[in-house]
Amino acid sequence: MLKLLHVADIHLNHIYGRYPKPISEKLRNHHENAFQNSISYALAQEVDAFIIAGDLLDQEYPDFQIERLIINGIRQLLKNEIHVFYTPGNHDFLGVASWGRDLTKSSFFHYAQNPIPESYEFHTKTGVKVHLTACGHNQKNIQTNVISQFPEKSDGNIWIGVAHASVDAHKLHDPYMPAVLKDIQALNYDYFALGHIHKREKLSSKIAYSGSIQGLHALETGLKGGYLVTVDAYQTHIEPINFSEVVWENLTLNVASCKDSEALIRLIVTSLKSMHQSSKFNHMIRIQLQGRSKIYNLMQGDVLDQISAEIMREFDCLYLEIKGEGLEPELDVETYKKEKTVLCDLLDQLDKWQDIPELKEKLLNLPIFPTHFDNIQKVEFVDAKLFQIQNEVLNRMVK
Repeated sequence: MLKLLHVADIHLNHIYGRYPKPISEKLRNHHENAFQNSISYALAQEVDAFIIAGDLLDQEYPDFQIERLIINGIRQLLKNEIHVFYTPGNHDFLGVASWGRDLTKSSFFHYAQNPIPESYEFHTKTGVKVHLTACGHNQKNIQTNVISQFPEKSDGNIWIGVAHASVDAHKLHDPYMPAVLKDIQALNYDYFALGHIHKREKLSSKIAYSGSIQGLHALETGLKGGYLVTVDAYQTHIEPINFSEVVWENLTLNVASCKDSEALIRLIVTSLKSMHQSSKFNHMIRIQLQGRSKIYNLMQGDVLDQISAEIMREFDCLYLEIKGEGLEPELDVETYKKEKTVLCDLLDQLDKWQDIPELKEKLLNLPIFPTHFDNIQKVEFVDAKLFQIQNEVLNRMVK
């Protein structure tokens, strides 16, 4: 049996420059912890191989702290006779850094630097023979389909492929080292480890992007990590493993019912608490406000930043950002009620539904109320629903 850990797109020296310095420093620390979490997991699982499918770094030259983190982490693996396969991606340094040359002295460290297929053979701890082919980036923008040059599986041993590539011109990222899925499938490998796409994604039962090890910004949401892959008796099992300590989340809130900042704060806090009953993660949250609301004119200057700071004092998260681009000014309903239009008639009926006996009877007998509601509660319930309908009608019929 072969057991390996597949990670990629680690981007260790990423600069979180758009966030306040205390937050960016915390993000960097958690990012480094995520990498160490992957090392510790590989050691605990006693894997045979640790695969880094490109973009270990975000920028070409790591500082001293990052360099020592990489060296010490990989040395732990090598010391425990775990094979480390590293294929640089389009973000990594061009050429082997001094620490990389030092690691290559170990027979367990394999560095596929060039955009040509490089093949290796090794044995698992149980004596199973493995054939692994990989290719790397030695420049920033490789447009060659290198994977099409990989050798096809030709014997009964386990065959593994590794590349930092864009399969079928993946829409999420630039098409560096473009590849075709059917070419990879035709190789008939037992597993093909891909990097470059920051979303964890299986392209088939034996081909997968491990995704990034930690989200780098608000668009990279959810838990991040890698894959624990086992190959046994020609069966491949891929299990997602999470290593990130920080989770980005996006939340869209319609604030049409909010009449002031207090109502907005209550809505946000309630929504956040319903999302996070309990969590051990550090959350980076972006909230998008949308809808026509009375608060539109209040949200000027740094008001949203002040509201964010106030909410963060009550709700435990690493960072909260509130965006108001989706807000629109509230429509003047009374003006539209005075016009002689179909819209005027509809708004009038919504407003005076209790004065129309047939409509009132139909609405109050709808099977939508909790069984314990009395007539007063039913009226309040219908009023709230009709207010939502009124806003929807206005949004649809008024530009």
